[in-house]
Formats: sequence, structure tokens, C-alpha cells
Amino acid sequence: MIDLAPVFPLPNAVLFPDTVLPLHIFEPRYRQMIRDASGGDGHVAIALLEPGFEDDYDGSPAFHRVGTLGRIENLESLSDGRFNLHLIGLRRVEFEEIPAPTPYRVARLIARNETGVSDGDPEIVRAKLDLLASHAFLVQQVAGETASSL
Repeated sequence: MIDLAPVFPLPNAVLFPDTVLPLHIFEPRYRQMIRDASGGDGHVAIALLEPGFEDDYDGSPAFHRVGTLGRIENLESLSDGRFNLHLIGLRRVEFEEIPAPTPYRVARLIARNETGVSDGDPEIVRAKLDLLASHAFLVQQVAGETASSL
């Protein structure tokens, strides 16, 4: 597990494990982040900015403490210093931000123990899906009764 990573806080985008997030990097501080990360282990973490970030966007606005560690792929350096890239989601992490001598933010990463079934026993998956469908049906019935009583 990676211990430290640069954090790229975004206002309206998230990264999930095993997904791809295409990014166009244009701000100077994040250009530096991509140069540093691509010259190192190639990892960047994505965090979602907390509501109200607008007043401090150029500073250090608060971000959610859970995000995803990603790996830079398909890096394209543009002639004006911008970058296009794909970030591949690796795993969910918790952030513990630390002071950094860089223009971008850095955090200590704490691995999240994820629960859930993936590539598991098909019978368990089927039972969970049946249970989920039953709950969805009940919610739909209750919502319908509530709507008709309005």
C-alpha cells in the first residue's frame, strides 16, 4: 500500500476503484503534481471537495476524507505544459492531510477495508440480489402509498 500521495481535490468528479477518470490538467499547481507523480510512482489520489469550496478554491478548501488512490496511465504532455491523462482507480483510502512543501496537497493514506461480494459464491450473490429486490419492491409500495395519500 502506498503511504503518501498527492491529492487532487475536485468539485464535481469522483474516482471509483476499477474505473477510469479522464483528466485534462491545466492549473499550474496540478501540472506540477502530475510532473512529480509521473516522475515517481505514478500515483495520485482523488478527493471530492466539501460544499462551500468556492470561497477558498485557490487555497486549501476542505475535501472529503475518503477518496480513491489512482495510477496515471496514457499521459499526454501538451506543448503548453498542460496534460491529458487517464487515472485508473486502484482502491478507496482515507486521507490524513500533511503539510507539504509543494503547491499541491499531500496526504497520508489509510487503506479502507471494503466489504461486499465480488467474484464470490454465486449463491450468496443471488441471495443478496434477491434481498435487494425485495427491499426495492417494499420501498416502491410504501412510496406509492405515501404519494397517493398526499
